[in-house]
Amino acid sequence: IPESEKESSEFGKILKQAGFYSSASRLNVYAYRFLLLVFPLVCAGILAIGEPDYAWRYMIGGAITAAALSVVPRMFVFMRRTSRLHEIRCGLADMMDMLSMCLNGGMPLSASLEHVASNLTSYPALATEISIMRRQAEVGSLRIALQDWANRIDLPEVRQVASLLSRGEQLGTGLSNSLMDQADHFRQTRKQLATLQANRMPEVIRLIHQ
Repeated sequence: IPESEKESSEFGKILKQAGFYSSASRLNVYAYRFLLLVFPLVCAGILAIGEPDYAWRYMIGGAITAAALSVVPRMFVFMRRTSRLHEIRCGLADMMDMLSMCLNGGMPLSASLEHVASNLTSYPALATEISIMRRQAEVGSLRIALQDWANRIDLPEVRQVASLLSRGEQLGTGLSNSLMDQADHFRQTRKQLATLQANRMPEVIRLIHQ
């Protein structure tokens, strides 16, 4: 299925946000799309040959089925991406609390990130991302690893955390307090959004019943 270089790059980013880091992930999605596109058409063709009187019905049905099924692989990737980004967003506050406690206990930032990644079991997607970021920092630098993490996930909250951690050396002991403050800010924002959505529900229900 032809696509431009920009579309290919954007879909590669979406795959990473969905947690598919294998180099074969893109080809697998394209292969599933191709199979789901071709298989209904082949089946419709076989049925049309067997029953020529209903050939046009089979072909139309096969074309509609093929068009519908061909979007399933991409839809799955987009749904997984949405779910994973939501999990990462929800886990940031707990991650910063744990990181702050590690720093207060005298652990260096790299060791603190490793400890958080291994113990953040409630948010496995975020734990995986922290592990990737920590390994990148080991072979390069923490600043570059944080920048790549922020670009890869592309959430405003992640960019704020990455910016805060990249300034960790300048902040010194103040990093722990800054992390706690940012975690409280994230929780307060989530609480406000939840309250806003709850307040909108009666209005939505009223409009539905009208």
